[in-house]
Amino acid sequence: MLGYSTLNNKIIFYTVSHPKYGLGGAELQTYYLAKEFAIRSWDVYFLTERKNYKSNFNDNFNKITVVEYERGNNILKTAFNIFLKLIEIRPNFIYYRYHKFHLGVLAIYSSFFNSKLFWNPMHDEYCDDSAPIKVSYKKMQKEKRKLKKIFWKIKLYFERRLFLYGVKKTNGIMVQNKIQNNIVKNNFANKKVLRIYNGHYIHTFENKKKYDIIFVATLKEFKRPELFFEIIKRISFLVKVAMVGNNFSDDLLAARVRDAISELNINYYGEVEPEKVLQLTSVSKILINTSINEGFPNTFIQAWMLGVPVVSLKVDPDNLIRENGLGIVCDDNVAYAAEKIEELLGNEHEYSVLSNKCKNFANENFNIKTNSLKLENFMLGN
Repeated sequence: MLGYSTLNNKIIFYTVSHPKYGLGGAELQTYYLAKEFAIRSWDVYFLTERKNYKSNFNDNFNKITVVEYERGNNILKTAFNIFLKLIEIRPNFIYYRYHKFHLGVLAIYSSFFNSKLFWNPMHDEYCDDSAPIKVSYKKMQKEKRKLKKIFWKIKLYFERRLFLYGVKKTNGIMVQNKIQNNIVKNNFANKKVLRIYNGHYIHTFENKKKYDIIFVATLKEFKRPELFFEIIKRISFLVKVAMVGNNFSDDLLAARVRDAISELNINYYGEVEPEKVLQLTSVSKILINTSINEGFPNTFIQAWMLGVPVVSLKVDPDNLIRENGLGIVCDDNVAYAAEKIEELLGNEHEYSVLSNKCKNFANENFNIKTNSLKLENFMLGN
């Protein structure tokens, strides 16, 4: 095992991309953790793939060093580029929030250079031993050319083996809810696991409401934006609606979303910077979520911190909504969702009680400073 001399608190945070390239929940959560570690005097690096587009992210915090690598035209080239950056930085700790073959590359580095590696899955469905090939496997199934299919199978085999090697070498796994905890325990029984909720900063905004309903999501298929439109159509009176999100998963979905936005006279903001998302949420009465599944939606936490109840069609991480009165879960019943929204908007007292519950619970459980300290202690073995 190769050794080196460096500070004991040099860490790399690595996820899908840096927030400047994409404003998804994983990117923001990883950045917030990196920021808190830097505030506590860790030497912090953010590793990211270089991309050709930019988001609306803007943060003047300058204590995080962003390191970019080029994505190659195959796994080996990409892995080599990542490995070179790791050798250049020489971290003692690595935090990885994703579910691909990169974990194996990070593990190879960690094995040679005696660093500590930690894995944080993004969603419930990406916590098991087949996580890295689930999306690619569906693409392979659609491939009709036999030779191409053989190449797909070889590629997926190596991706999965590399990922599993990475899991084997991790020093610990962080999960976001009880479901993830159970999946990880069943698949990787010998691993140390820390269940830690996503964390956010506490913000104060003017509480004058402008919208009755807000929908915040990257507009991908599993987010089911069309069900959001169905709920709005079923509400019996006129409601003011805001919608935030971008990254259409395909052209057909994009066209349907645009048509519905126009038909329902929805105030559509596209992709906006995190501060703007918070501001828009603060002036909305209810957040709607229609996803099939999530890890732990950052939008829920942000809404609760602002006293905004969540009406969720399906997702209820750790049953927090049901057990703590943080909104309403509708068991995939669109009509029921519309009915409960009408009740909430029509009962000022009931809404006020729910709003206060959300704010109090969130401030106690989702403070980024507290949660990042839990992560730090887990990494240091305390």
